[in-house]
Amino acid sequence: MGLEIKEILNKELDKIDAAIKSQPEEIILVLQAHLFVENIIDEMLCSILKRGDILTENNLSFYQKLLIIQASDIIESYLIDTLKRLNNIRNKFSHQLQYNLSEKDIDFIGAPFGERYKKIKKSDSEYPKVRLRWIIYTLIAHLRIKVNNL
Repeated sequence: MGLEIKEILNKELDKIDAAIKSQPEEIILVLQAHLFVENIIDEMLCSILKRGDILTENNLSFYQKLLIIQASDIIESYLIDTLKRLNNIRNKFSHQLQYNLSEKDIDFIGAPFGERYKKIKKSDSEYPKVRLRWIIYTLIAHLRIKVNNL
């Protein structure tokens, strides 16, 4: 391997290393929440469809799965809206190298919870990470209850 190629590779690896080390906690929260939620959605599909496994094992996108759940009308529209918004923010993290979650993003995800979110925002206005965790935990709890009742 030529010296020039080694230098280019080292510079690229340094960029990757710096990007990984600089990732805020929020990206991990959003990505992990998205994974948990997608697993719950897969469970829902398998519960409501005789052969839901065909959908969950064949690389449907999160959004496509969500549309099927929405069409089945098994969860409330505010939960669907929250899931769509979470997916939107997850996509920003996935497709923009240096995307940083803003307070506006957190409010965007939490807004479908309406008055409940507004109360949390008012009481934890200085702690956006607390609000993000509340959104994620509340969303997952609601979805888990729905799955258990199917």
